[in-house]
Amino acid sequence: MGKSKKRNAFYHYMNERKPEIEMRLKRTVTMAEMPQHVKADWEALPDSKKNKYRMMCGENREKLDCRGIPLRQHEEEAQDERRQAEEMKKSIAEMVDFYHVGQALHQATFFIVSTNFYVNTDLYYYVPAELSILQFNFNCGIMREFHETAKGK
Repeated sequence: MGKSKKRNAFYHYMNERKPEIEMRLKRTVTMAEMPQHVKADWEALPDSKKNKYRMMCGENREKLDCRGIPLRQHEEEAQDERRQAEEMKKSIAEMVDFYHVGQALHQATFFIVSTNFYVNTDLYYYVPAELSILQFNFNCGIMREFHETAKGK
């Protein structure tokens, strides 16, 4: 029994495209002929799409989610969000301490912003629904407020 060939990502891409090429040419196409028909398409294919074929042959050991996005990228984004949240908490704590030490916390003016959205699309576009802004301080309470709800068609 002969040694099995290790197939690369391009092979899997050609194999997937083979029926399409055969239909277009209206004849059987050998795997040896396939590169001339799909090489340019393969080279133009973004890496994110090539990952599918790399996974088929084990070239890309990185795990992907169902949309082909590396799980590592999700973790990096989550870490970045946690870091930003911690920085925000630290900044707020420093501001409160600053006003408290100077005994001016009751005179400081604060803004609270709240938003809601109807839908988060696949393209990470948020369709806004509601915006609220509140200005207040501890002496006067609520100084100004703004609230707007988007009207549907």
